[in-house]
Amino acid sequence: MIKRISTLLTFAVMGLTAFGQSITGITYSGDVATLTRSTPPSGVIYYWQGTTCGTNTSSNDETFSTTVAGTYYIRAFSNSSSSSSWATSCASTVVLFPDVTAPVLSAVTAGPVEPGTAINATSNESGMLYLVPEGTAANYTAITTGAVDNAAASAGVPAALSTVGLAYGNYIVYAIDLAFNVSTASAVISVTDLTAPELSGLTTGTVMIGNNIAATSSENGMIYLVPAGTAADYPTVVDAAVATASASAGTGTSISTTGLTAGDYIVYAADAYNNVSSASDVITLENPDALNKQTKSNAVVIYPPDAEGLLTIRSEIKVTSANVYSITGNLIMKVNNPGTQIDLGQLNGGIYIVQVVLADNRIISRKIVKN
Repeated sequence: MIKRISTLLTFAVMGLTAFGQSITGITYSGDVATLTRSTPPSGVIYYWQGTTCGTNTSSNDETFSTTVAGTYYIRAFSNSSSSSSWATSCASTVVLFPDVTAPVLSAVTAGPVEPGTAINATSNESGMLYLVPEGTAANYTAITTGAVDNAAASAGVPAALSTVGLAYGNYIVYAIDLAFNVSTASAVISVTDLTAPELSGLTTGTVMIGNNIAATSSENGMIYLVPAGTAADYPTVVDAAVATASASAGTGTSISTTGLTAGDYIVYAADAYNNVSSASDVITLENPDALNKQTKSNAVVIYPPDAEGLLTIRSEIKVTSANVYSITGNLIMKVNNPGTQIDLGQLNGGIYIVQVVLADNRIISRKIVKN
């Protein structure tokens, strides 16, 4: 096996020997092939004939150079004092330039991907494709030794590399052609966990401040309590968190509400790879004293619970604003100084959380079904 990486290659050549003529070697340097002839005996001249066996007398140099592949000839001419004549045949050799051009990769699957997702890649030359850990050197031995998967490549045809059972980490793809030339490495492909955890076992409804909120994540990681409406984006969730708890997969945990402010909140779970779950239903935190006051005075009534359009608010205390949230905690509508009614006609049918803020800074939330 010849590894065609050097720029200078030499091959021995056997030729015909009428009048001793022969082509003794070919040297390749870049895109130039240089042919070397034998030394003629006294009275004989060796002429290069190019790509036909003729009687060309334009060059009898020791070497002949070309940039074109093909069969090349040399012919002996005897110029003795008694007679002159050409050899009955030529010596010849084939010039075939070695492949020193590295293949080029294209259409490589961009990361990150989960284990089990195929990584596609295309080489512009036939040969092999290799998936290797990031940092693997661009040489044949390192690549074939370190490969975690490989696939045959046909020029211009996409091929797939398997990641089934692959460890999390960063990988790259190389192409190697039939002459063992190695492509440059692909961009890094991260193989990682992209599946968001799922929440279960959640506390729902209204919770008195000081009581814990229960939650269970399907994966190891963290559980976050955040204000309702916080987007399901890892940096946003972390920055907005008012309380957190460590999560072990499938094991219930508790989030403390001690010292928190009354209002509407939601829970998110995030795993070790920063994948974020869907939001929980809205959980309303209330101060026990405020709730007792509300219960005794029957201060706020929001009805009907299954509104078609207009929602009525009856309150002994002025309502300064009203917010309508989706069941996942996204703010849908905000109304300042709503008076006694909120128009829900523009909303799609479904379950919503209506939150009213009173002039005494109490926050009251109710679940409403929009028909």
